[in-house]
Amino acid sequence: MAGDRAAAIERLLQMEVFEGIEPAAVELLRRGMRIHEVKAGRRITDQRMDAAYVFILLDGEVAVTRDGKLVTLVQAPEILGLVAVIDGQPRTASLEAFSDVRVASMPHQLLEGLLDQSKRASRNLIRFLSHQLRVQYEQSDLIQRHFEDFFRSPKAELVPGPYVADPFDMYVFVMQDDPRRLEQLLPRGVRPMPGTEGRYLLTFNFFGRTYSRHPEGAGMAFSYNETAAFLPCLAPRMRPGMFIPELYPDNFLAITLGRELYGFPKRFARTTLDAERGKIDLVLARRMTLRATWGKAESLAPEQFLIKMIRLFWPRWVPEYARRVATSALGMVERHVPEDRRPAMPVFVHKQIPDSAEGMTEGKAIDELVEIPFQVSDLGGFTRLERPRVRFLDADYFLGGRCLGGFRLRMGLQFGRGNRWLDYNEEPAGRWGRRRRR
Repeated sequence: MAGDRAAAIERLLQMEVFEGIEPAAVELLRRGMRIHEVKAGRRITDQRMDAAYVFILLDGEVAVTRDGKLVTLVQAPEILGLVAVIDGQPRTASLEAFSDVRVASMPHQLLEGLLDQSKRASRNLIRFLSHQLRVQYEQSDLIQRHFEDFFRSPKAELVPGPYVADPFDMYVFVMQDDPRRLEQLLPRGVRPMPGTEGRYLLTFNFFGRTYSRHPEGAGMAFSYNETAAFLPCLAPRMRPGMFIPELYPDNFLAITLGRELYGFPKRFARTTLDAERGKIDLVLARRMTLRATWGKAESLAPEQFLIKMIRLFWPRWVPEYARRVATSALGMVERHVPEDRRPAMPVFVHKQIPDSAEGMTEGKAIDELVEIPFQVSDLGGFTRLERPRVRFLDADYFLGGRCLGGFRLRMGLQFGRGNRWLDYNEEPAGRWGRRRRR
């Protein structure tokens, strides 16, 4: 145990706040710090309690919750609860061990004594807090700069398209949920694709450069991360494609462009990638919503990727010869079809704008099904992710289910032309048989 404690203290001294402090201050820490092993699920401290301790997370991961809702997950090494101890105010969040953790607790008297005795510790703490403040400034400035491009005066017109996403990394997780639950997400006139049995795609997209090819957009580009779910469906006139219930960009310009141009239902959220640890987190409305994880990655040939995807989506419906034909067709398209003439993937969204007239609580001023053709301009870098897993951390989230497989690929997109507005409300009842009621 003494060896474990000594190792924990040495790890603590490597952190920015304690790095290089004087020998007397080190001895003060050795005597006053307490090291705790906390099992997953156990509470470390509670919201609104008096802040008597600073916690230093040495190993593992801690869940930060507020009013019973998961706000975020914090990975070691990290300092927690420092501000509340400094300003003497009650804690604004609770801390709970998300995994088995090792944490050091520092009483507020020890922190005050350390700062009184060690000039280096005081400077380190000021530098640490200044860095945290700078991060907040940068995030605020980034949000303000989201709207600086792509608009022209007068009348704040959008720069014309076509809009292009240079090749970006996409992480794709094949999920399976209750088919009835997914069907309730589809608008009238749109049905689940036969044979998919509740399968859908959960994608995490990391756009490095998105821009317009129009001359007026020269020099204008933006980047963002986005989470999106794609539900395989049949739209009116037996149009196969993917339906998107919601998208989650971390860029307000991406939200505005998507809504104004196509009616995409978008909400601001943060999608963060840690490729080294093999995890992606989605934080929506300041609540941790889901986490995707995986192990090693294995490179795949294009035909291997396509076959694995088809088998995951239609394991009982598609015979082997059909898979071979699809694979051959993919190769022919890649080798012989010009980029601007390659087939587009139809993506459907439900554009709705409430009626603002007095007394209208449920009516819609606009209620349309929009088809957006996504032209794939680049496709490659296929990789299979071993041991993929998706954990839904928000019990109120509208999607769920289990993960069947995970992939990473590199894709380029072009969109902005050939939109079709489908009046799905006038769909003949006989085309689908008995019409669903909403």
